[in-house]
Amino acid sequence: MKVSKIPEDIRDYLHYETGELYWTKKPSKQVKIGDEAGCIHPTGYKQVKFRGKSYRVHRVVWFLVKDEQPPEVLDHINNDKLDNRIENLREASISQNGFNAKIPKNNTSGVKGVSWHKQSNKWLARLHSYNKPINLGSFTDLEDAANAVRETRQKLHGKYTNHG
Repeated sequence: MKVSKIPEDIRDYLHYETGELYWTKKPSKQVKIGDEAGCIHPTGYKQVKFRGKSYRVHRVVWFLVKDEQPPEVLDHINNDKLDNRIENLREASISQNGFNAKIPKNNTSGVKGVSWHKQSNKWLARLHSYNKPINLGSFTDLEDAANAVRETRQKLHGKYTNHG
């Protein structure tokens, strides 16, 4: 993912307050001073347009609060892409950001990392850690498979653990 550097003078135009950005100077005719900046992009992230270029709001928040360019990957701790409070943002690697992902929409077991294997009539428990697949085995009981995945995920993913 290619991320753009936040322009230094953006701080003259935007003010951060509790997860939101507000215009302090007019960048265009359409904007009023004091208006909330940004709109929701189809990706689910809030973006703000400045000098013809779009920037994700959470990256601008990091820049304004931390007074430094944001790292390549910023993780929303609570998984809410619209919650841009600085305390909900943390630096992460691509893998760590993936550890904090929600349960996939196509999951049918209801448990992240557990799927039904028709041929064996058992639940398969598996996960990935730093791009390596880890097979935890097959289980006749869904709860046993879920426990195996949760325990392993907690050990391997630490503070980035998300069980779904």
